[in-house]
Amino acid sequence: MEQLPIFARAAAEEYFKSKLVTGVAHGASSFSNTARLEFENGKRAFLKYSEELGPGSYSAEAAGLRELRKQDAILVPEVLIVEDREDCLIRFLLLEFFDVVRPSAAAEVALGRNLASLHRATTERFGLESDNFIGANPQRNGWLPSWAEFFIERRLRPQFEMGEGRGWLDRSKRELFRSATEVIRDLLADHRPSPSLLHGDLWGGNVLWCVAGPVLIDPACYYGDRECDLAFTEMFGGFSTDFYRSYHEAWPLPDGYFARKVIYNWYHLLNHANLFGGGYISESVSVAKDICTSSRRKSL
Repeated sequence: MEQLPIFARAAAEEYFKSKLVTGVAHGASSFSNTARLEFENGKRAFLKYSEELGPGSYSAEAAGLRELRKQDAILVPEVLIVEDREDCLIRFLLLEFFDVVRPSAAAEVALGRNLASLHRATTERFGLESDNFIGANPQRNGWLPSWAEFFIERRLRPQFEMGEGRGWLDRSKRELFRSATEVIRDLLADHRPSPSLLHGDLWGGNVLWCVAGPVLIDPACYYGDRECDLAFTEMFGGFSTDFYRSYHEAWPLPDGYFARKVIYNWYHLLNHANLFGGGYISESVSVAKDICTSSRRKSL
């Protein structure tokens, strides 16, 4: 049995009123260790734990899972326990367990249809009541009435500030990014989407293909333009034509998506630059140049 954090093990045994018999490592991300737990009474659970993540990370993840789950549009793990106090040496999150299978065409269709259903959950403004995280980086929320203002001030601006603080966003890049931001402001000025509940971090690794159906994990939720979720599925690939077709059949995307997805994915590139550095920095600069160049072409 894997050597699990003693407090997490004790809390899980208390929750299930049963002794843990198996704790099998289930892989690790850049930010968490994970394990599959099995108990004497036959119950199972999924454990995430970390000594690296700061306070609030698992609480924000749990809040996002609950927000998605209450819409009853798509499968999301139930949060069983979250231990995330500032004085914790090891923070952990205990979740409902799902049996994973190979993805099928029917499952991809279901994911597209269910995601469109999730996106129909709406509110009056853009954002969320509380801040959360995108990966290990903080993600600012709060409520704003304008989508353009929200995307620039709550998504792009904090990434610029992080880049400056971490030393890779120098003066020349600041000027380039400022120019790209003004192009984005103009591009979004006449785009007025309804605020949709977003997963917020929808890449292939955050979808589980399970016996029960497709399951979403690791959200970075907020209410925003639904195109943001669709755009990020394209950034690293891994989603089939069945997924996109079923989403578009359920709720077609408006004109202009192919231009907007570039700027929406710029946010994620900037976040990766701040998390991992390296090629993500040069790619972020390249996209900013493309945004400015495309604007100049249109003005000719």
